[in-house]
Amino acid sequence: GFSSNFMAARPGNGFSRTWWANIKHKMTRTCGEGEFAMEKVCCHEAFAKEPDRRPCHIPWAHLEWLKIPERDPDAKVLKADPTQRRAKGGGSKAEGAARQGQKAEKILAAVEDGNRRAQRIPAGTRLFCYLGSDGMAPHLNGEVYWQPWDAST
Repeated sequence: GFSSNFMAARPGNGFSRTWWANIKHKMTRTCGEGEFAMEKVCCHEAFAKEPDRRPCHIPWAHLEWLKIPERDPDAKVLKADPTQRRAKGGGSKAEGAARQGQKAEKILAAVEDGNRRAQRIPAGTRLFCYLGSDGMAPHLNGEVYWQPWDAST
């Protein structure tokens, strides 16, 4: 498992720079039609009514998993999000017409760009994981927080 609860790094390091670039890409991309209700990070859906005021849809841990870009959730088969309600039925003829022409081509190109894979961590980037006796927690289970405290000691 991974945790973003505590990270320390030098400014501009390859790991943090890549992770942040991948998060920004996921949060600002245009998702395909209907993908807002899927297991996919989506803040902007293609052909959504403007202005789209829905809060971003971020499935559990999808941004956290980008710490290992090879495990980008977008590389997996897209599944419906079980926490989302989905509308039934198709679009109208007017909606179909709005999906043609130069503006629609730009939107579809943005969707294609939004589906590109996450950037890889640069070669030579060094990561250290401090756990167990090397960790920063005073005790393995954090039980120090439940022990009596006396300001005089």
